[in-house]
Amino acid sequence: MIVQILLTLGFFILALCGWLRMGRVRFFASILAVICLIGIYFIWVPENLTHVANLLGVGRGADLLLYIFLTYVMFEFLVIRIRDKENSELLTKLVRRLAIKEANLKSFKKNENE
Repeated sequence: MIVQILLTLGFFILALCGWLRMGRVRFFASILAVICLIGIYFIWVPENLTHVANLLGVGRGADLLLYIFLTYVMFEFLVIRIRDKENSELLTKLVRRLAIKEANLKSFKKNENE
């Protein structure tokens, strides 16, 4: 019972923080709130999660949660890697342009002093 109360409180805090942090992107905050409500429901009625897992061909509800969690983590890892690569390429282009502009500026000042 104590674990259920703590998990419920955690889901409420997650939904509230998500809602407050999302700002203009209320669509994603709404999705997060719905996921939290579903999570709270399955915390208090875990046998229904097992029933859903059985319908999907998984033995236990806990296993289903593990599979969903691992899939989500792998997806997020992939997204983060892609963003990191894009940011690295963007930073390289930016530094390259800055170096070329500084070299041109030094060359211009040198020619101006002559």
